Amino acid sequence: MRRFTTVLALLIAAAILTAAPAVAQRGGTDRPLKGASVSTSTVDLATGTGTSDGTSQLSHLGTTTFHNDFTISLTGDTFTLTGTDTEVAANGDEVFSTFTVTGSLSTGESTGVFTITGGTGRFADASGMFTIAATSTQDAPVGSTVTTHDSNTIEGRISY
Repeated sequence: MRRFTTVLALLIAAAILTAAPAVAQRGGTDRPLKGASVSTSTVDLATGTGTSDGTSQLSHLGTTTFHNDFTISLTGDTFTLTGTDTEVAANGDEVFSTFTVTGSLSTGESTGVFTITGGTGRFADASGMFTIAATSTQDAPVGSTVTTHDSNTIEGRISY
């Protein structure tokens, strides 16, 4: 009887420990998301499209690489970017988001809001939001192509 009780207790403990991560993942856990990134962006003013590639150091993801595809609109000194972002964590898991960034051409400063729309691996059902504050410097234009070098601070929340 004692052996049966010990085995039963181990089975119950295993069931509880196995179920807890599944419930946490399914229900998500809201966590802070903070970090910084650097990137290089290339914009084709003739087509109004651009890309950005860089690296980030983010809580819950570690060192990441990222890629953005976006469109740009210009009104006087103000620009607006809308697009998609893919962050790739060191283990290969990805976080996807959409974004809108607004800034000033004359100051090189901008702010953006990113809405997390999912991912892969442990981030498959991710949701949340983060903001960026960016400072950019611009190389001399080559034809209709402009290249910038960007430094960003990131702060928000992620649930996965």
